[in-house]
Amino acid sequence: MKKMFRSIILGASFLPLFAHAQLVSEGTIKVGKDEKKGFIAACKNSRAEIKIALEGKLKEANLDKHSKKKGFYTYKGVVWSVASANKIDLCYAIKGKKRRAKIYLVASKGYDNYITSGSDATAAGNISIFLQQIDAEADKNIEIKKKEDEIAKANEKLQADQAKAKKAEEDKKKKDAELQKLKEGS
Repeated sequence: MKKMFRSIILGASFLPLFAHAQLVSEGTIKVGKDEKKGFIAACKNSRAEIKIALEGKLKEANLDKHSKKKGFYTYKGVVWSVASANKIDLCYAIKGKKRRAKIYLVASKGYDNYITSGSDATAAGNISIFLQQIDAEADKNIEIKKKEDEIAKANEKLQADQAKAKKAEEDKKKKDAELQKLKEGS
């Protein structure tokens, strides 16, 4: 009984670690007419949210010059520390429905030498971890946007309240002046 109770407690303590993890698998991805080995990440957020998060993470890694062809963003001859200290070619696309986007990512060391768990287990593991973090990054961006909207609404309300207070102050001064005239006139 104690062992079962411990395993339940231990299992429950690891739940937050997997709350944002999404499924990342390796597979064959069709890029144009070619079939390439790469990674497929199933996300819980929309394409737009995932695109913002992924582009943000890639910009943090100084990957900002890319080309786009047939829905795939391509980075040629870049150093991406997540995958390798050497130059690689990186290609990704984000596809899917409203709330279930998928990231298709292909990384190559050149000459069709694709990074997979069979060719470079360390780099493949790092790419997989990177892709697992994208949903959490998108969630964080959504929360930031919500907070920014709340602050903007609070500022609008504050400005409206300040305008009302200013008008009330002017009305009070006007009534005080009227009262003073009435006292002086009697």
